[in-house]
Amino acid sequence: MKRRLPPRLALVVFVDHAECRWLRVLRAGFRHCFVVIRDGSVWLACDPLKDRIELSVLPIPQGFDLPGFYAGRGLRVLGGATRPDLPRRGIAIAPLTCVTVAKRLLGVRAPCVVTPWQLYRHLEADGFRRLEVQGSPPLPLPTTNSQALSALDSFTK
Repeated sequence: MKRRLPPRLALVVFVDHAECRWLRVLRAGFRHCFVVIRDGSVWLACDPLKDRIELSVLPIPQGFDLPGFYAGRGLRVLGGATRPDLPRRGIAIAPLTCVTVAKRLLGVRAPCVVTPWQLYRHLEADGFRRLEVQGSPPLPLPTTNSQALSALDSFTK
């Protein structure tokens, strides 16, 4: 019997990383991305770097405004929900980039999305919301995509 997982709240954080010479061809402010997913009471961060993938459990106190923390540092943050209910497909061949890892974590199937800017635009069109406000109440744990998106309403532009 297949276990059905609920969607999880996800933050996609977009970074400039202008110090990396080969990333300068990408749009400023959108040269790298990483994903932070809420699993129960903890936040899990996945940061795919050029030479490794860093996985971290973030020791965040209850009520801490994580989206506001990132936004307050000048990073662009989109919030939405993962899509664990997608049916499995064949092998998707793609280079291992921050965008590819983010798409796999979120359940995004968009083969033409290859840059952080394209991912940002795709996620916005798919219902992810830009998060900016600091000092908002903590985000509740969603059980459906609509609950996740309504929880993000207090953080939208």
